[in-house]
Amino acid sequence: MRSIFLTDPEGLQIPVKEKGLYALFAGFMISFFLPGMPVVNNILFGLLFVYSFLFNTPGEKSWLLRRRLAVAGMIVFFLLQVFSVLYSTNKKEGLEIVVLRLPMLMFPIAIGTIRIGDLLKKRLMALWVVVMLLAAIVTFICSMVVVIRTGESSWFYNDSLTVAIGWQSSYFAILLTVTLYMFVYLIESGAWPFSRIISFMIGAFFLVFHFLLASRMNIILLYSSIFLYALYGMVLKRKYKLGLYIMSGLALGALMLVLLFPKTINRFRELGYRQFDYSSRGVESHYDMEVKPDQWNGANIRLAVWQCGWQLVKQHPVSGTGIGDKMDDLMDVYKKNGFVMGVETRRNLHNTYLDVLVATGFTGLILFLLAWIILPMLYCLRSRDWLGACIIAALAFGCITETYIDRSQGNYMLSFLITFIVSCRRQDQ
Repeated sequence: MRSIFLTDPEGLQIPVKEKGLYALFAGFMISFFLPGMPVVNNILFGLLFVYSFLFNTPGEKSWLLRRRLAVAGMIVFFLLQVFSVLYSTNKKEGLEIVVLRLPMLMFPIAIGTIRIGDLLKKRLMALWVVVMLLAAIVTFICSMVVVIRTGESSWFYNDSLTVAIGWQSSYFAILLTVTLYMFVYLIESGAWPFSRIISFMIGAFFLVFHFLLASRMNIILLYSSIFLYALYGMVLKRKYKLGLYIMSGLALGALMLVLLFPKTINRFRELGYRQFDYSSRGVESHYDMEVKPDQWNGANIRLAVWQCGWQLVKQHPVSGTGIGDKMDDLMDVYKKNGFVMGVETRRNLHNTYLDVLVATGFTGLILFLLAWIILPMLYCLRSRDWLGACIIAALAFGCITETYIDRSQGNYMLSFLITFIVSCRRQDQ
């Protein structure tokens, strides 16, 4: 069995510098899921940042930066946010957001200017899958203990399932979606170190856990991906039997999950109640309660917030409000529209693209799309890195309903994954 650790397979000598990078990545990945320990995470991230300057020479970093326009664009995008603090009235808020988004500068400088070889890439992905598996198992056990103690099965769903590690369920769900992509890639490439039986058990656990997280967008994304993967195998690879097995398993598995865990379906029932009244003081619906038309829910809250956000965009289309004034101006729009619920809960924009557009205008949005989505995707397509393309597409899809860059976890997640993909670019080898 191959080792998940960076040992020398078949006599291949692994450079010491890559072993050091692997060890730091391992520490950083594990610290990512330690609840209430941001200091540990920041220290390990700082060590990873410093080590990246020992990993290759300044000359090579400069050469890679010239070749990787996406990385240069990421740095410019961060500088644009710093500049937007200057025309913000609330500079204190602006500086706090800049500090929050430091990973969007430090990861491109550190990881975006090194080259990660194929072996190290696969070992890091295998490590990532194992770390995610351990995090999911820990949260599942913690929820099980609470369910046994209280008799409340709701602790197996949504945010309650990931409370033990301090993660919002939708954020963990997108990571799990990406992890499943890596999992399939490693198995197909022969780099996954465990047996078929163990792999099947891990895959089944991931799918059940993913469904319990009850993230609509990620359930749609994952099951669509499985369907397209089966279709790809049938049409292009002519693996008709395998494709039919996957589609049949997808249909049967989805049916079983719906029957065994019906509370998740409440998240989809909300989509039928998209109407909203800004002045409504209705309660916010939850997966563990009956869905009613007079409630606020995940769908109509977002529609209300997006309308308010678009009003701000029309007021500041070119340069935006400035990141310091974004929330203050949004609260003003909420108050003008009588959006009581939005004011009381200080709802963010629930859309990464709209957040960038409101804060830095179309200038910022175009730069964000080019640096973080379009150019990295083009790199993947040109080098036929289909896994990287799928991961970027998944993150881009997730940005539609979540403001990743408004949370520390989201900044780390987005910055780490995309710069990691860029650092594996084959044309630079």
